Amino acid sequence: MTQSHSDTGAHAAGAPEAGPMDIAIVGLSARVPGAGDADALWSLLMSGGDGLTTFEPHALTAELAQLTDVERARYVARRGVLDGIEAFDAGFFNLSAAEATLLDPQHRVLMELVWEALEDAGAADCAGRRVGVFTTSGLSHYLIKHLLPDPSIGERHGQLQLLMLNDKDFLATRIAYFLNVHGPAVNVQTGCSSSLVALHYACLSLLRRDCEMAVVGGVSIALPQQSGYVFSENMIGSRDGFCRAFDSDASGTVRGNGACAVVLRPLADALANRDPVWAVIKGTALNNDGRDKVGFTAPSPKWQADVIDAVYRRSGVAPDDVDFVEAHGTGTPLGDPIEARALNQVFAGARRPRYLGALKTQIGHLDTAAGLAGLIKLCMSLRNGVIPPTAHFRTLNPRISFDDSRFTINTEPVAWPRRDAPRYAALSSFGIGGTNAHVVVADGPADARQAGAPCDERASSAQRGPHLIVVSAKSAASLAALTRAYADAIAALDDAALADFAYSTRVGRRGFEHRLAVCADDRESAVARLRAARARFSAKPIAGVRVAAADAHAVAAQLGVTPPDGASRAIDAIAARLAEWGIAIDAGSAVRLDAAGGRLHVAAPGAPSETIDAATPGTIGCYLQAALWCAGVAVDFGREAAREAAGAVAGEIGGEAGEKARAPARRRIRIPTYRFDRRRHWIDAPGERRGDGRDSGPGDAAAPEAAASDARPRKPPAEQPTSLVALEAVLLSHWRSLLGLPTLRSTDNVFEQGADSLTVAQFVAQLSAERALPVHVVDCYSEPSVGGQARLVGARIGLGGRAAAAAQASAPAPEVERFDNL
Repeated sequence: MTQSHSDTGAHAAGAPEAGPMDIAIVGLSARVPGAGDADALWSLLMSGGDGLTTFEPHALTAELAQLTDVERARYVARRGVLDGIEAFDAGFFNLSAAEATLLDPQHRVLMELVWEALEDAGAADCAGRRVGVFTTSGLSHYLIKHLLPDPSIGERHGQLQLLMLNDKDFLATRIAYFLNVHGPAVNVQTGCSSSLVALHYACLSLLRRDCEMAVVGGVSIALPQQSGYVFSENMIGSRDGFCRAFDSDASGTVRGNGACAVVLRPLADALANRDPVWAVIKGTALNNDGRDKVGFTAPSPKWQADVIDAVYRRSGVAPDDVDFVEAHGTGTPLGDPIEARALNQVFAGARRPRYLGALKTQIGHLDTAAGLAGLIKLCMSLRNGVIPPTAHFRTLNPRISFDDSRFTINTEPVAWPRRDAPRYAALSSFGIGGTNAHVVVADGPADARQAGAPCDERASSAQRGPHLIVVSAKSAASLAALTRAYADAIAALDDAALADFAYSTRVGRRGFEHRLAVCADDRESAVARLRAARARFSAKPIAGVRVAAADAHAVAAQLGVTPPDGASRAIDAIAARLAEWGIAIDAGSAVRLDAAGGRLHVAAPGAPSETIDAATPGTIGCYLQAALWCAGVAVDFGREAAREAAGAVAGEIGGEAGEKARAPARRRIRIPTYRFDRRRHWIDAPGERRGDGRDSGPGDAAAPEAAASDARPRKPPAEQPTSLVALEAVLLSHWRSLLGLPTLRSTDNVFEQGADSLTVAQFVAQLSAERALPVHVVDCYSEPSVGGQARLVGARIGLGGRAAAAAQASAPAPEVERFDNL
């Protein structure tokens, strides 16, 4: 039986109508061989070349030494690699250095890509919402080849910790935990078709309203990366390291490491939210070959054709309307002819030519992530109006004929412009074992299609500056990098796009501790001010701003409000005006707004007072938002978004009296995504050569902050400390080792530094075994600082005095996380 989701709605001119079953792709990200992001992937596609790496013989000395002469003669030193997988921004994802070092690089890369896709969708502020996470990953080579060979790592951190940081089962839930979202969190494993199968179930979950938005991600990273393979006639690897799908010289595929993510919403919701729409999913289908084939690993033309046909039978899309099909296209002597037979069966009797593509020829076979990579290729082809070439194709395989289906494999880019009728594209993904998937996508509705690009400048005063651009990050280095990226992107824009760019920085992105903001009237001033801006740091968000009663009338006057009689009524008037800009009044706030000397000033703790230097009362809102947001005040930019969505925008920022123009609403456009502050968190495999030229030993972590496997030898319990100072030093040493943080202080909250229930259990077990110290799990929750824990334990062994003992006896036991579900 074939399972599908589909739409039977009618088509509107220029694009499919927004039917009740349509799913919009509103965000995407990719990291594949030869391309570090989606834009680089498009450049690679258009080049017609591939992103695979050919290794020099001297780099493979150890591997080649293990082969026979016959095997060396058939060795192919080529594959698709990902650069920089050893590095990760642990702090951004609230992980300790030790956790990051033990975490499978597949989890790390996909976590980053999910965040980038959410920012691309303008949906990174999704915490607390019913968002689904559907993921897939490959085998954890890192666990098998890097961690398990060193028994001390498991002894030090525990097998459960290694399992949870590396197993496929915990990828989707780890992402959901970080995002703090509450939809389904599901990992899908069907071999090569896994990520397209995950997409299918994400669509069903959206249609059933199990979630309001869904993230789908796929990743596959095989280790070691610097490794080829021995060619065999009976295996799927290519004879020469080139994938030549459907070509007469095709001899197999090539392995590639990579990851992709997409963000989905029901199309009706996406349009209501004015989301940029990459493409619209019109239908998906799944089935399985069963035993209708030669063997378990062999494909079945009958059931491939069935899953393809099912989408068109149930979606209202006719096969003859499809312009472009992205094939599974492995380039294997068996697989290509079988896939061609299935395509010919469904697309027989074509009235016009259509194009067939194969992404694996350019980035290799990404295994579990292959389907999503092909989907992103279709999205970018629709957005750019071009069908990219297929690499390494010269003449069609003589066992294949496309005479009836009229498929053409293009070796040069083909224009695919928008037109009155919808444009459709399709994608197949077939897994070893027989799980087959097919999806058909189309243009987004005209308005949504254009939302990813800036709108034209309108002549109304509402379209003029100043424009508020905000930047934030979790570290100073990330803030500086993102600010540079914003400045470079704005420098390449037209002036007309600045307002939409600025709007996109304010809506749909999460605000972090390190911040800066600028107000600019045009592109040149925006670039200059971003490059000269002074960053601010705010540890915790502040609810609102305080206005003293004595300053109320002066502040009201500066805000363009006629001050009513009485301070309380003046503050009410100020509150109403500030609310238009998403700013709340909070009498207890540490940030104060005053009007000393006839000008507005923002005073925040630990920072010099900032003067609001606006040319007119009508522009004060922009500068005030900038100053308060940098000071840590929670400015509700969503109020602005809602006001613009209604299409009623005041002629002056802030809604001051005067001529008001009904202006087209601002919309989100693509702007640079977060710049991660990556550091090396990696344990080399035994005998693997490090970057410094020496061989690493078992459990040798490269960076000091990632020294997760620095295991101490087992020995009889040491003597107990004889003073609180000595006890604190012992506890601190253990915590520093467990968290991989040599700079941890006794006053730090260990949970804010990456500790969790597993590390607490390890901490207690180590101190019991190595020091015979009576440390309890509840101690770490009662006193999250090392100094506090030392006082509790010290009281038990007679080091803390009567006061500490009494405090311990009277302290209530906190709730402690348990593992009842294991």
